[in-house]
Amino acid sequence: MYSGFRTPHRHPHHEHSLVPTDEAIDELYAFSYNNHGRLTPHAVSSYSSLAGALSEPRVVHPFQEAIGGSQTAPTDEASSREVPPPPTPVALPFCSSAHLDQDLEQLQVATSAVILMSPGPSPSRKHKAPAPPSSGTEHGEKRARRRTKRSAKDKDKAVEPEPESGSAEAIRSRKRRGHNKGMIHALYDGVAGFIKLDPLETLSLDDVLQLTVDFLKSHKEMELQRDEEVQALRNALREARSQLRPDDTNGESTPLERASAREQVKAKTTGTEKLRAAFRAKTEESQQNGEKAQRIGEEARQSGEEARYNADKAWCNVEKARCNVEKVQREGEEALKKTIEFQRLAEEARRNADGTSKSAEEVQQSERHARQFEAEAQQYKIQAQQSQGLAEHYSDLLIRKEHELASVRAVLQRYQETLGKLSMAV
Repeated sequence: MYSGFRTPHRHPHHEHSLVPTDEAIDELYAFSYNNHGRLTPHAVSSYSSLAGALSEPRVVHPFQEAIGGSQTAPTDEASSREVPPPPTPVALPFCSSAHLDQDLEQLQVATSAVILMSPGPSPSRKHKAPAPPSSGTEHGEKRARRRTKRSAKDKDKAVEPEPESGSAEAIRSRKRRGHNKGMIHALYDGVAGFIKLDPLETLSLDDVLQLTVDFLKSHKEMELQRDEEVQALRNALREARSQLRPDDTNGESTPLERASAREQVKAKTTGTEKLRAAFRAKTEESQQNGEKAQRIGEEARQSGEEARYNADKAWCNVEKARCNVEKVQREGEEALKKTIEFQRLAEEARRNADGTSKSAEEVQQSERHARQFEAEAQQYKIQAQQSQGLAEHYSDLLIRKEHELASVRAVLQRYQETLGKLSMAV
């Protein structure tokens, strides 16, 4: 930004007219650290010397400070003396809305005074006021072009000889520049503690002052918004009180009326407490019922699992009984086949005994074989009858197991219906 400042290295004939006294610097330094009060005219003029401090290199040793961007080697006398370092930047303290308003007015007055009291441009070099930037990127590009042009012009200028490093004026100049840099850093650090800013090397004095003014304005708007919120809360509280006591908005009720109102409030409070106690009791009862329903549901699930296990076990027993019945039937059929075979052999033996002229022994032997075959056939008949009895027994057992399985399924169905009702009730 350009505001009409003339730095000492650009206009040597204005240097001594812009050098403030130590008292003015102290007053300006005190104002920067929130010691409120109006600035004197000669203290306001000290703002103009800040432009010279900003136009110099940012990181420069106190013994090697340059004018107009160039550096000169220190003399032996200057190197033997100690120059006090610039004051440490301190963050700006938080101020109330009244202090923010006062600081805003003082900064606006100081800025306007600096612009009015600073020497105007020479006839040979007039600068036009730049148009407001359309965007942040365009503004940064314009600022970079102006900085490049300014550095190119400074290279073409002759370097003005610096006063003797050991002189009192050089010491005062270094001290003044240190104070100015300290104040600029303090303003920048105070604002940068709350919002995000560009690097200090890319900002001028007017940028820092404008950022400070914008920061104070934003704080003022925040204070106003907070005051509006507080006022809205107060209005809501007043309205709530008026609803509680509609006939006593201005506090004009008698002690008897106030006592009656207190009794009413106490009665309402007691009723509210009773309702809360009843609600808590109902809540606890509902929780107990829910826990009871959960327990019943768990028992029903366990009973269902047990019934399902018994049903599976009964089904396995039924399958085993069916297998045994089939096995007995197969054995009976085999015994019947053997009996028929033995009868056929006996008949054949008899035919052989009748049709041949065998000896009596052979006949007797054949008869013995026939009787033996008949005994075995009788035994197989008995086994077949026993197998048939076992088959009937297993059939009866299978029927009973099927009845038991049907009853278990009915019980399981009832448990499932009970569990569904309990889950719907919960």
